[in-house]
Amino acid sequence: MNHKNILLVEGEADRGFFEALCRHLSLAVSVKVTTAKDAGQYKNSKQAALAAVQTLYLSQLADAQIERLAIIIDADRAADGGGYDIGAWVMPDNANDGMLEDWVQGNLHPNEAALMQHAKASIDRIPGSPKFKPIRRPKAEVATWLAWQEAPDHGLWQAAKPGLLDESAPQYAALKKWLEKIFAAA
Repeated sequence: MNHKNILLVEGEADRGFFEALCRHLSLAVSVKVTTAKDAGQYKNSKQAALAAVQTLYLSQLADAQIERLAIIIDADRAADGGGYDIGAWVMPDNANDGMLEDWVQGNLHPNEAALMQHAKASIDRIPGSPKFKPIRRPKAEVATWLAWQEAPDHGLWQAAKPGLLDESAPQYAALKKWLEKIFAAA
C-alpha cells in the first residue's frame, strides 16, 4: 500500500474490490472511501467523493502529500436520476450508465456465465416485488452469484479473485490500463 497513491471510491464494497484488484495488478495504491465528514456532506456517496477531491485531496496534491489521485464512481442509471460527466473513471466503462456490479458482469470469465444466468433467473423468481429498487438489481445479481462460489463470502472484493473475471475482456483491459497509467511506478 502506498499512501502517496490514492484511489477514491464511493463505499466499502467498492473499496474491498479495488484493494483486491490493485493487489492482483501489483499496484501500490491506498484505496479510500471518502467519508461524509471528510467532504462536509451528510452521507457517503459519489457527491461526497467528488466534494472531497476539491476540498481535501487537491491541496494534498499541490503540496506533494500525495503524488497520484484517481476516483472511481458509479454512473448509476440516468433514467433513475444518476449519470455524471467528469474527468474520472465512471463505472462501468466511461460511456454507459451502470455501476461496479455492471462492470463485473461485463467481465465475467466465460466459465462463470452459466452461474450468473442462474443467479439472474433466481432473482426473476422472487415472489412478489423484490425488496430492492430496480437500480439495485445488478447488486443483487452479483451478490447472489458470489454467494454460490466455492468459498462464499460477504463482499464484492471476492469478485477480483483469480478465475472469476476474464482478464482478456476489453473492459477489464481498459480499466487495468487506466489504473496502471495512474499508479504504476514512475
